[in-house]
Amino acid sequence: MPVIVVLPGIAMFVLAPDLSAPDKAYPSAMNLLPVGIKGLVFAALLAAIVSSLASMCNSISTIFTVDVAPSLGMESGGGVRSVTLGRIVAIVAMGIAMVAAKPLLGNFEQAFQYIQEFTGFFTPGIVAIFMLGLFWARTTATAALIAAIASAPCRFISSWRGPNCHSWIVLGWSFCFAWRLA
Repeated sequence: MPVIVVLPGIAMFVLAPDLSAPDKAYPSAMNLLPVGIKGLVFAALLAAIVSSLASMCNSISTIFTVDVAPSLGMESGGGVRSVTLGRIVAIVAMGIAMVAAKPLLGNFEQAFQYIQEFTGFFTPGIVAIFMLGLFWARTTATAALIAAIASAPCRFISSWRGPNCHSWIVLGWSFCFAWRLA
């Protein structure tokens, strides 16, 4: 996968060395392709996006119908009722996502920047919990929960306190903090 992501940028570095912005490498590469191949690439990109959205909708509806609804006292009642509840939850979740997208993306030029920035709030804690759970038998569920909850504030404080610090260093500090808590 990294080869597929990196290869167009390397190719455009050779084919168009005077490219004004590195972000224009992929669109410029697309303009060099014949129309049929360009359509196939667009169809593959669209299929990947739709597949990701479908898996998110499925996960949201499954988590709600299996875990959340019974704890709220909502009886799923079986197949048809669970499927209907799952569909309603997926539609509501996508509606919330559409309404929340613009205000959340307001400070970022691209959605990918937003995803990268805010994934870093939770990833260090999750990785620390996973590694400790895998390699250390004395890790408890309470410690894992505390580390998961504390990793986001730690990342926020680290990024706020040192804005000139590289993001990987901030992620490393968050990871060490979550590791120590767990």
